[in-house]
Amino acid sequence: MWQSPNLCWPDDRAWCVATEIDLPETYVAGSEDCIERIQADDQLEAMRMGADARVDIDADTLNPPAAERRD
Repeated sequence: MWQSPNLCWPDDRAWCVATEIDLPETYVAGSEDCIERIQADDQLEAMRMGADARVDIDADTLNPPAAERRD
């Protein structure tokens, strides 16, 4: 099965990882340093989101649905 755990965090709750159950995105909440380190990792596709960000198929501006791609 492709689905990873939905929520995880350490005992000190310094960060939280939430994988959207209906879409392929994963969200991370953490300190500014934590987020900067994630964004600096070339092996990850990461973008900063606000608490008011949309969570739907049209919200992904890095990987729009195939019909909208202009390759």
